[in-house]
Amino acid sequence: MNNKTPIAVVGMAGLFPDALDLDIFWQNIINKIEATREVPKTRWIVDPDSMVHPDPMPDKALSKLCCLINDFQFDPEGIEIDKDILNELDPLYHLILHTGRAAISDCKTLLNSKESTGVALAAIALPTDSSSFITREIFGSSFEEKLFGSSTNQSFTRNQSLSSKVTSLPGAILARGFGLGGGSYTLDAACASSIYAVKLACDELRAHRADTMLAGGVSRPECLYTQVGFSQLLALSPSGRCAPFDESADGLVVGEGAGILVLKRLEDAIKQKDRIYGLIKGIGLSNDMRGNLLAPDSKGQVRAMRKAYKSTGLKPCDIDLIECHGAGTPVGDLTELRSLRSLWGESGRSKQQCSIGSIKSMIGHLLTGAGAAGMIKTILAFKHKTLPPSLNFNKPPENSPLLNSPFRVQTSAEEWKKRNADLPRRAAVSAFGFGGINGHLLFEEWNSKPHNHYTTSANQAPTPSMQKHSTQSEDHVPIAIVGMEAIVGSLKSLRDFQETVLSGNSTIVQKPKDRWIGCDDIATRHFDRQIFYGGFMDELSLDVGEFRIPPNEICDILPQQLLMLKAAAGAMTDANLEFKNERPHMGVIVGLEFDFEATNFHQRWNLSNSVKTWIKKHPLKLNEKQKESWLKLLREESGPPLSHIRTLGALGGIVASRIAKEFRFGGPSFIVSCGEASGLKALEKGIRFLQNQETNCMLVGAIDLCGDIRSMITSNKITPFSKQNKIHPFDISADGTVPGEGAAAVVLKRLDNAIQDGDRIYSVIQGIGSASGGGIQERTPSKESYILSLRRCFQDANISPASISYVETHGSGDRLQDTLESEALCDYFSITPDTNGRRCALGSVKSNVGHTGAAAGLVSLVKTSLCLYQEIIPPLNNFTEPIDSLSKTKIFHVPACPQFWLRDRQDGSRRACVASMTSDGNCMHVVLEGFEYSSTDRLSAETHKRVSKERKRPLGNIPYGLFAIEGDTKKSLIERLDLLLLQVKRKPPALSDDIETLARSWYRENRLNPDKKYAVSISTKSVSQLEGLISHAKDAVLSDTLPRSNGHDRVHYSLNHLGLSGETAFVFPGSGNHYISMGVGIGVHWPDILRKMDAKTLQLKTQLLPQCFVPQRLSWSPGWEKEASDKIISDPLNMIFGQVAHGGVVSNLMKSFKIKPSAVIGYSLGESAGLFAMGAWPDR
Repeated sequence: MNNKTPIAVVGMAGLFPDALDLDIFWQNIINKIEATREVPKTRWIVDPDSMVHPDPMPDKALSKLCCLINDFQFDPEGIEIDKDILNELDPLYHLILHTGRAAISDCKTLLNSKESTGVALAAIALPTDSSSFITREIFGSSFEEKLFGSSTNQSFTRNQSLSSKVTSLPGAILARGFGLGGGSYTLDAACASSIYAVKLACDELRAHRADTMLAGGVSRPECLYTQVGFSQLLALSPSGRCAPFDESADGLVVGEGAGILVLKRLEDAIKQKDRIYGLIKGIGLSNDMRGNLLAPDSKGQVRAMRKAYKSTGLKPCDIDLIECHGAGTPVGDLTELRSLRSLWGESGRSKQQCSIGSIKSMIGHLLTGAGAAGMIKTILAFKHKTLPPSLNFNKPPENSPLLNSPFRVQTSAEEWKKRNADLPRRAAVSAFGFGGINGHLLFEEWNSKPHNHYTTSANQAPTPSMQKHSTQSEDHVPIAIVGMEAIVGSLKSLRDFQETVLSGNSTIVQKPKDRWIGCDDIATRHFDRQIFYGGFMDELSLDVGEFRIPPNEICDILPQQLLMLKAAAGAMTDANLEFKNERPHMGVIVGLEFDFEATNFHQRWNLSNSVKTWIKKHPLKLNEKQKESWLKLLREESGPPLSHIRTLGALGGIVASRIAKEFRFGGPSFIVSCGEASGLKALEKGIRFLQNQETNCMLVGAIDLCGDIRSMITSNKITPFSKQNKIHPFDISADGTVPGEGAAAVVLKRLDNAIQDGDRIYSVIQGIGSASGGGIQERTPSKESYILSLRRCFQDANISPASISYVETHGSGDRLQDTLESEALCDYFSITPDTNGRRCALGSVKSNVGHTGAAAGLVSLVKTSLCLYQEIIPPLNNFTEPIDSLSKTKIFHVPACPQFWLRDRQDGSRRACVASMTSDGNCMHVVLEGFEYSSTDRLSAETHKRVSKERKRPLGNIPYGLFAIEGDTKKSLIERLDLLLLQVKRKPPALSDDIETLARSWYRENRLNPDKKYAVSISTKSVSQLEGLISHAKDAVLSDTLPRSNGHDRVHYSLNHLGLSGETAFVFPGSGNHYISMGVGIGVHWPDILRKMDAKTLQLKTQLLPQCFVPQRLSWSPGWEKEASDKIISDPLNMIFGQVAHGGVVSNLMKSFKIKPSAVIGYSLGESAGLFAMGAWPDR
């Protein structure tokens, strides 16, 4: 990718306090009009006077002064969304849609290709008016019910449920509202969010994955929450006056608003005759590695700034104007000025040569939208050739770094004179957020003269992005997954997860008893049932001292943050990365959705209103003192007040920052939200940072605790849950999904680095793609967007879909979603079908663990990586008969049992595709490839040893136990059997269903001695049957009779004691001894047998005929066995090749047990089978 490709700003719009458009905004700037006002009484749920106190106190704000948008009226005209939906949306979405429409309209030319126009929008993960409304209604009704035995029977519409979404929908609704197909997402990098959004948008343009990008930021949370929250953090200005860099500065003032830029590659902007406001020359991102989550670190800020200048070749002294972060907090302003002094150095500049300022002094701190306001202010300064003023600055503090520095605070509008006629004006924008998230952006005034090489080709048509991108194979950088963790539902580790999903087991259980904190009756009314199932988490345990969090703070941090931290630590450990090393070139990106737990405080604050309502509704005669006492008691019952620890513990963006601080990452660290695809969107951004050589390692995670009653009620309105308490992906009985909870994390490196570092490699990411379309009004994206995402993914990977042998689908069990997905898969894969007619397997982890919300896509990726690493195709649970859209295809099959992932080595590595789609219109796909350990000598013996150990027993313990009992006499044999019986009776509860572990325990304590004269063995699948089998064994020994066999449960005792003198023969039967599922168990329990065979032949899959003996079907309805048998016997070669190959598999298994035959006996076809199996006929 060419980092020097200039990016042009070709359109922009903003909606800010006291400024409904950019003309007013600029006039306010140059006329120094401040937008700070007392909060209107209608904006807070309670009387503002009751929530303000001059001293820092829990649940109280230090001031009523803030910067809000008060006179805005939303007009839905021209937006491609149903007006009923638009009118019920939260004001947050009105700001976004209005600003997006204005930004698009500001382009001189219309968007040239909506299909290749994407959205990268910053939006803060904090409570909104609508999300707080959901909590108020549900918890308020629960309180009333407990107090009075009844409550208002509230219900929510689908539109209200949509409106309560906070994180992923802002970007998605902008894309849906204007028909943009390039994919959308939101991100939260605290105060640096808007710069991060623009940086990621520029990356998409430079790589030709998009032709146009809408990028910027918005912030419109519930303003009572932000006012109280920032007061708790001691960041809010008690005076209500934001005075950056001034001696009187005492904190920030909270604002709200939205700003969006329209970006194109400069070359395209010129060709399309766009108006060019300015150029983005470079952007640097970083995260503080030291300090705490609230205190900024100058070293981290300087690293971000230096990255920006290094990417452009500019020097800091080339800049005329810096739009500073300048929030007005004394510590923050001091640190920023020190960082600037450090960046500029002490030579090569003149005193006060550079103008600085901060828009926050005028419109307050717009949080995730702050950077957008600063960028737009700077671009307007270019447009008007004016240095804009900053407010409330009179004098710097004593010993301020501003003194004797190259910087001056611009206090009045001034003509911006060029240094010389040929040198363009240049400016910088800084943003430094909570958690130590840093961003620095460099703008340059547009001047056609230095860019003549672009203008000379202005008459040429632009090359479509994906067409151009698909030809850039030299830029393709495979990415290795070197560490993983999954904590999902009741599964506590990656190993637990692996054994569950590869075996086809399920963690879906009845909801934990106290999970819905007294709202079960309300849930019953909403779901029309009393019992609810899902992949719920029952507990989250942390060891004291496990992380650098004071133990007394743990309970005040949202479980979402703690679980993600634990999953990240697991992935780091799995990747052999030390926790304490500084990693300046490693970052973390986490996919998540809003956690309703953050709205709990709203319910606490609203209780004063509830008390008034209840007193009227249920005539209560209480005096004022009694009312206050009752209210105090109710608040205590509702939960703790908002404090500084709880404020920090509820900030969504802090999830990534907490990980970065814990493990000392210095690279980009932030969260992204894209519905169910949030984890894959985080993965995509992590991949791009690695491919662009901006980081050496990335940790990517995803988390969702969507079993919260509020999340479930609103989700059920958007996409209904199953009433069967099971997910049946693609099955005719499917009626919806069920919730799941958990977190997943992966560690990524460039493949060449991973090999060089000797890492274990789970899989290799070869391509990733995304698209948007449909959704919001419907609960599915459009089929066209799903196919477009697939196409982009395979173009990115530069491979054919025919090489894919497993697709891990979205597979939610929702009939509409499954139908769309199956139709899209059939349409796309039928374009380039496998020339040998081989079918591709389908799977969905949701049938195992439930729908894990924002973590779903990454959980699917972890599962698929494990499948590739362990070389196992897992079954799809709860599937019998396909839906109509899948029933006629010959491209796919649905596995009914786990099986070894056979391949013909001549076809190359195993490949899989992971899919995700969202109800708000986004689709994502990833192509994964297995890593060929057998063909590389660049990994150490230690790594190979680790891989060999990890790939034994991929499904966990075998469901059989073998117990060998020895003795010199029959009496001693009986005594040993009695000892075994005693051990069985004393077994711990954990072994009650684990027969193999019990057998291993017996073996370790009773090592075999070949000198013993007598022996008896017992094999069984069931611990419960073992006692009876021991009794049968005793009877056989005492009576010298052959024991009876009963299916899998057997006692083995011979009347003729052969001992070591006996000889062994391998017997190979004749034709006709085949059977369905022949060899399946060996492949999944002893996969090394097939791996070694694969290494000796180029065509193992062809030889073993899995399509015959492991039926590849789309229907498992009664009668399938006969159809499968008929297929085998339809061609004699099926029986011949199948038996010969299977004979080799079984023989190799026996030889792995150190059993060497003295003779090989074959009957008819068995002769050939024996000769091949023993290597006498070596040709493979």
